[in-house]
Amino acid sequence: MPHAPRQERLERLEQATLQLSRHSARVDAAQACGLSPVQYLCLRHVSAQPRLVSDVARFLGISNAGTTGLVDRLLEQELVDRRRDEADRRLVWVSIAPKGLAAMEQMRAARWKRLEAMFAPLSDDELETIAALVAKLRVPE
Repeated sequence: MPHAPRQERLERLEQATLQLSRHSARVDAAQACGLSPVQYLCLRHVSAQPRLVSDVARFLGISNAGTTGLVDRLLEQELVDRRRDEADRRLVWVSIAPKGLAAMEQMRAARWKRLEAMFAPLSDDELETIAALVAKLRVPE
């Protein structure tokens, strides 16, 4: 049987990646904790170190106002802390709270469980091949 034309291969690959993204382990993990994927990404970003609200906005690709609302909702759930900069009161820092760290650990465990289930049919060699191939992809800007 002859190989499918490149366009057909790319369409199959696109469908496969869409299916994977719809069933993202990150999304499942966030939902298991009652969080949106954006809330999860925000928590993950500030878990490494305190961040300025403007840095979080840039990382998430949303406005400062949208980030402020997001942080407000995470504050209500006691998942993050917010404080004004001592030297420049215009700057606002966001850091993860103890309850947020616990939620991140719960999400991390759920995420790994989902990833293990999703990729269970693949051998370690196949996983390595996929990882190497995906690393070669270039995303147009």
